[in-house]
Amino acid sequence: MNFIEAIFLGILHGLTEFLPVSSSGQLVIFEHLLAINKNINDTVMKSFDVVLHAGTLLALLIIFKKEIINIFKFLIAFISGKKYQQNDKSLCINLIIGTIPGAFLGFWGADFLDQNFRKLIFVGLFLIITGILFLFTEYFFKNFKKQKTKIMSKNAFLIGIFQALAIVPGFSRSGFSICGALLQGIDKQIAIHFSFMLAIPIILGASLLSVIDIFKENFFNFLPLKIFLAGFIASFIISFLVAKLLLKFFRSIPLYFFSLFLFLEGLLIFYWEI
Repeated sequence: MNFIEAIFLGILHGLTEFLPVSSSGQLVIFEHLLAINKNINDTVMKSFDVVLHAGTLLALLIIFKKEIINIFKFLIAFISGKKYQQNDKSLCINLIIGTIPGAFLGFWGADFLDQNFRKLIFVGLFLIITGILFLFTEYFFKNFKKQKTKIMSKNAFLIGIFQALAIVPGFSRSGFSICGALLQGIDKQIAIHFSFMLAIPIILGASLLSVIDIFKENFFNFLPLKIFLAGFIASFIISFLVAKLLLKFFRSIPLYFFSLFLFLEGLLIFYWEI
C-alpha cells in the first residue's frame, strides 16, 4: 500500500462510515479492486481498517464533546454523592446498555466472523440484505402515528443488538443501529444522534486492541507508520465533515435512497465473482 492508496481508503472510510452503506464493506471491495490485500495479510489490513475507525472516533469525540463532558460530570457527581442531571444519567446508562451486545459479540466472535466472511461474495450478499432491511424499516417507520422522543433502556439494548449484528463487512453499523431505533418508533433525528454516540465505545475498544496488536506484532514491518497516519488523518477530516452534515440533514433522507445503491453494488459484486 502506498501513501496515495492510504489517503484514498481514509477518505472512502470517512465518506461511508456514517452513510448507511457499510464502510467496512466498501473497504473490503476497494482493497480487492486495488489488489492491496494481495500483498498484505488480512490481520494487518484489519488493523489498518481499525486505524481508519480511530480517525472516525476522534471526529465523534470532537462533535459530541459537550455530551461526553456531561457524562463525566455525572459520573463524578454520582461517585461523590452530589446532584446530577437526569438526562446525563439516562444517556450514560443507555450507552452502556447499548454497548453490551456489540462488546460481547466483538470479544467472542469478531475474529471468527472476520476470517470467514471477509470475502467479496459475502460482502455483496450482506449489502443486499442491508438494502432489504432499509426498505422494511422505512415502510414500518411510516406507520408509527406518534414517534418517541426519548430512548429507554430497553430501546438502547435492542439498538445495541442491531449494532452488534453489523460486525461483518457488508452490514452497515450506522444503518443497522438507526434501523433498530426506527423500528421502535424513535424519532429519526434522535435515532441518528444516539447511533453516532453509540459508535464511540465500540470504536474505542476496537482501536485500543488494534493499537496493542500493531506494536505487539510490529506491523510497521508491513506498513510504515506514515501509511497508518495518512489513513487516520484522511478518515478524521472526512468523517467530521460527513457526520456534521448528516446530523443536520439526515431526517429528510429516506433509507430507501440508500437501498438502491446497496442493491446495485451487491448485484455487481455477484456478477463479478460468479
